[in-house]
Parts: sequence; C-alpha cells; structure tokens
Amino acid sequence: MAGRYGRDREPVMLAGSVVLPCGRSMRVMIVDLSPSGCRVECEETLPVAATVELDFGGAMANALVRWAYPGEAGLQLLLDG
Repeated sequence: MAGRYGRDREPVMLAGSVVLPCGRSMRVMIVDLSPSGCRVECEETLPVAATVELDFGGAMANALVRWAYPGEAGLQLLLDG
C-alpha cells in the first residue's frame, strides 16, 4: 500500500500505547507501519509536533506526531544514528 509520501506501508493491527510529553499514557492501535513511521488510531487527538514515546509489543521508540485528527494520527519514528 503506497503511503502519503509514496513509501510502502504495511497494514497491521498492533495494540500499543503512547506516552505524551506530560507523562500520561494513552492506548493506541497501530493500523499501518513503515520503516519510517506509522498511523495509529486513538481515542483522543494527539498534539501535533509533540515528541511521544511509542510502545508496541514491548519495543519502544520515540516518535514525532506529524499530523493528527480526532481518532487517528501519523507518527514519524525518530531513529538514533
């Protein structure tokens, strides 16, 4: 599936959570995934341009909220190196 920026995104259904800058955790469902990011479904609107911590299956990654609408958001994974 071609993503918004022409990158391939794989449809997935992975339960996870994000930790907001204030320290509060929120459950999300990761619905597509690529090497550089993912789209999540969530009950609240995530803050655009915020750096969050994404936890999926015990794996942790920092991510930047690139866009957000009520019920969904696009996250860019911030990879070290």
